[in-house]
Amino acid sequence: MIERLVPAGPCILLDIRLSVVHVSPAAQRLLAWATPVLTVQQRSLHTPGDQPALNRALARAVRGSRTAASLPRADGPALTLRAERLSASGMEWVLVTLRDPALETPDTDLLQDLFDLTPTEALVAAGLAQGQTGAELALAMGVQINTVQSHIKRVLVKSGTRRQSQLVSLILRSAAMPTHPWLAGAARAQGSGLAQTGNDGTAGAGHSGVHPRLANGGPA
Repeated sequence: MIERLVPAGPCILLDIRLSVVHVSPAAQRLLAWATPVLTVQQRSLHTPGDQPALNRALARAVRGSRTAASLPRADGPALTLRAERLSASGMEWVLVTLRDPALETPDTDLLQDLFDLTPTEALVAAGLAQGQTGAELALAMGVQINTVQSHIKRVLVKSGTRRQSQLVSLILRSAAMPTHPWLAGAARAQGSGLAQTGNDGTAGAGHSGVHPRLANGGPA
């Protein structure tokens, strides 16, 4: 019953007291591959990154505002979430939707198809879309900065854009971006990013919809 309230994407459902009642499979997959940035402890959401920001977002959602928070981590871009109040089945809930920029990387093969790029040009375009500078790309590719700049000029011409900001905007709105980025995380799973610990007796994994391996405090 509770599962029907949660969209197919990476979402966490909380009751109006902010107790976790369901973690969607997509949310489990999204968080399973990265350094733990969000955990469930005693049925509450916790983050080692910025707990005050998380608390503020959830509190505003309870009051009826649609809000967002950014949860920093040391090994990559911050995990972002949106929190909003939801009325369903005669009850009030808070729906938390997760989005991980680290998983939302453009497909270089699709970039080649979209803009007739060479493999190297596609790599450069993808790097720009992920926020890398020309100098960073040059270092990663083991080439001179002027070589990267030449690639960028050709990519701009082929994509019909005049500035790097236009190119990045075009790529991020294109078919080269993953439709379901949380599925990519499953392929890179290294451990549990969302761990359930210290559950009380009123909300076992079967009742809350939390995956059994998470209810046991770690990977199966």
